[in-house]
Amino acid sequence: MTIQINEGNPFILGMGISNPDNYITTEKFDETISKYIVADDMVDKAKALINNICIEGRHLSRDFTHIDSSYLLRRHQTIGEVNKVYIVDALKLTEISCLKAIQEWGGSPKDLTHFVTATCTGQMVPDINVQLIPTLGLNEDIHRVSSNFNGCCAGYTTMRIATDLARANKNHRVLVCCTELCSHQVPTSKDFDIVIASFLFGDGSAAYVMGSELRENEKPLFEVIGTHTAVLPNTQHLMTYAITSIGWDMHLDPLLGPTVSKNSKEFIRKMVEEKCNENAIPTDLVGECEYLIHPGGPGIIRGICKSLGITEQHARHSWNILKKYGNMSSASVLFTMNSARYDTVAKPYSIGIAMGPGLVVEGVVLKNHYMNNNN
Repeated sequence: MTIQINEGNPFILGMGISNPDNYITTEKFDETISKYIVADDMVDKAKALINNICIEGRHLSRDFTHIDSSYLLRRHQTIGEVNKVYIVDALKLTEISCLKAIQEWGGSPKDLTHFVTATCTGQMVPDINVQLIPTLGLNEDIHRVSSNFNGCCAGYTTMRIATDLARANKNHRVLVCCTELCSHQVPTSKDFDIVIASFLFGDGSAAYVMGSELRENEKPLFEVIGTHTAVLPNTQHLMTYAITSIGWDMHLDPLLGPTVSKNSKEFIRKMVEEKCNENAIPTDLVGECEYLIHPGGPGIIRGICKSLGITEQHARHSWNILKKYGNMSSASVLFTMNSARYDTVAKPYSIGIAMGPGLVVEGVVLKNHYMNNNN
């Protein structure tokens, strides 16, 4: 399949992912951790959650099954002590995913003009996009943008930012990376929201290089033809995320999934019809599009599929990432894109949608060029 290229649009030119070496199955995590985090009156509810979460296992930077990083030890650590470990591990994973993306792109690190990063699972000062400049071989005057603490939607938030930067100047080459180490931030309370988070979230880092007006030897994976963002009114209470003395305290309201599903169809309609900058757009949103939905959980994926009138096959890459990795917050949608790029039977377009605290919804419309590279 050959898809016409609009040279004014930005392209994703190389991608890279990385995860901690430690992989723990949901069954093993349950055997090891549940007795510490599940209250006696919540055992049946927790079992139902585990049986329906659709996650086989996750890569976790913190190995709760090991005595030196156990859940019991976590109870006695301060947030500062936990964050020190986060910094070391986040720098390592970010370096790996960025180097992979740069290598696949094929250009020189010195030709990168911008470095955009996102995380919501730890803090470092100076930020990661400063500390990795010498390690990655970037110019000291590279423009840096931090998009931290935007939650799961930040994978597409940073893509919207990178798209604006790449469109602004054909010479711009933008390195973007989202790194999340959720395992370090598991609080020590037995609130059921924390139980959900403990079994849902995993760790990972994903990066890509973006630029417009293709240079010799650059091969596009995706072409960004539109982005969109919206804040849903009166929904701030549906997802909260605050630092406390015992860790990152997350609240997920039961109405979160239904609210996102209810608003997803209109959000995508507006994005496709009004935010694609006079590009050719898909006319059949079922027949022409793959769906790169944030794998926030089975209810999120199913609810959006139902709202849009699409099958779960349309969102197969989201299901694949949820099953193998869990929810890696902002990195998840980039892992979903990385999964899609190896598909040899893909449709010509992809539509991405993710959500985060606010409630904020972020989306992208992409042309899929990776099929040409797979031939």
